[in-house]
Amino acid sequence: MTDRPRWWLMGIAALMAAMFLYQSAGWQGTAALCVSVLAAFAGYRWYRSRGPVRASGVRCLICGETLPSTARQCKHCGSARWTVKN
Repeated sequence: MTDRPRWWLMGIAALMAAMFLYQSAGWQGTAALCVSVLAAFAGYRWYRSRGPVRASGVRCLICGETLPSTARQCKHCGSARWTVKN
Protein backbone atom coordinates (compact mmCIF):
# COMPACT_ATOMS: atom_id res chain seq x y z
CA MET A 1 0.00 0.00 0.00
CA THR A 2 1.32 3.46 -0.85
CA ASP A 3 1.53 6.45 1.45
CA ARG A 4 -0.50 8.69 -0.87
CA PRO A 5 -3.29 10.70 0.69
CA ARG A 6 -6.72 9.23 0.10
CA TRP A 7 -8.54 12.24 -1.30
CA TRP A 8 -11.80 10.37 -1.81
CA LEU A 9 -11.86 9.39 1.86
CA MET A 10 -11.19 12.97 2.97
CA GLY A 11 -13.90 14.21 0.60
CA ILE A 12 -16.48 11.78 1.98
CA ALA A 13 -15.56 12.76 5.55
CA ALA A 14 -15.90 16.48 4.70
CA LEU A 15 -19.27 15.87 3.03
CA MET A 16 -20.56 13.94 6.04
CA ALA A 17 -19.32 16.66 8.41
CA ALA A 18 -21.06 19.33 6.33
CA MET A 19 -24.31 17.33 6.31
CA PHE A 20 -24.15 16.84 10.10
CA LEU A 21 -23.45 20.54 10.64
CA TYR A 22 -26.37 21.54 8.39
CA GLN A 23 -28.77 19.15 10.15
CA SER A 24 -27.80 20.23 13.65
CA ALA A 25 -27.27 23.99 13.18
CA GLY A 26 -29.46 24.81 10.19
CA TRP A 27 -28.67 26.97 7.19
CA GLN A 28 -27.99 30.18 9.17
CA GLY A 29 -25.76 28.45 11.71
CA THR A 30 -23.75 26.73 8.99
CA ALA A 31 -23.33 29.99 7.05
CA ALA A 32 -22.36 31.91 10.20
CA LEU A 33 -19.79 29.28 11.15
CA CYS A 34 -18.26 29.24 7.65
CA VAL A 35 -18.07 33.05 7.51
CA SER A 36 -16.51 33.23 10.99
CA VAL A 37 -13.91 30.57 10.10
CA LEU A 38 -12.97 32.45 6.92
CA ALA A 39 -12.77 35.76 8.84
CA ALA A 40 -10.60 34.17 11.54
CA PHE A 41 -8.26 32.71 8.92
CA ALA A 42 -7.99 36.08 7.15
CA GLY A 43 -7.34 37.82 10.49
CA TYR A 44 -4.63 35.34 11.38
CA ARG A 45 -2.93 35.79 7.99
CA TRP A 46 -3.11 39.59 8.37
CA TYR A 47 -1.69 39.40 11.93
CA ARG A 48 1.18 37.14 10.82
CA SER A 49 2.02 39.40 7.85
CA ARG A 50 2.43 42.37 10.19
CA GLY A 51 4.62 40.58 12.76
CA PRO A 52 6.40 37.53 11.35
CA VAL A 53 7.93 35.03 13.75
CA ARG A 54 11.65 35.53 14.23
CA ALA A 55 13.97 32.58 14.33
CA SER A 56 15.77 32.03 17.61
CA GLY A 57 19.36 33.16 17.68
CA VAL A 58 22.15 30.64 18.10
CA ARG A 59 25.36 31.41 19.98
CA CYS A 60 28.57 29.58 20.71
CA LEU A 61 28.96 28.24 24.26
CA ILE A 62 32.73 28.81 24.32
CA CYS A 63 33.14 32.37 23.01
CA GLY A 64 29.54 33.67 22.88
CA GLU A 65 29.72 34.53 19.17
CA THR A 66 26.32 34.77 17.42
CA LEU A 67 26.04 32.07 14.75
CA PRO A 68 23.75 31.55 11.77
CA SER A 69 20.98 29.04 12.46
CA THR A 70 22.53 26.56 9.99
CA ALA A 71 26.11 26.75 11.34
CA ARG A 72 27.91 23.51 12.18
CA GLN A 73 30.69 25.18 14.14
CA CYS A 74 31.80 28.60 15.31
CA LYS A 75 33.91 30.51 12.79
CA HIS A 76 35.64 32.42 15.58
CA CYS A 77 36.85 29.62 17.87
CA GLY A 78 36.02 26.44 15.90
CA SER A 79 33.83 24.97 18.64
CA ALA A 80 30.83 22.81 17.74
CA ARG A 81 29.06 23.57 21.03
CA TRP A 82 26.13 25.97 20.72
CA THR A 83 22.91 27.00 22.45
CA VAL A 84 19.74 28.86 21.51
CA LYS A 85 19.67 32.50 22.57
CA ASN A 86 16.53 33.68 24.45
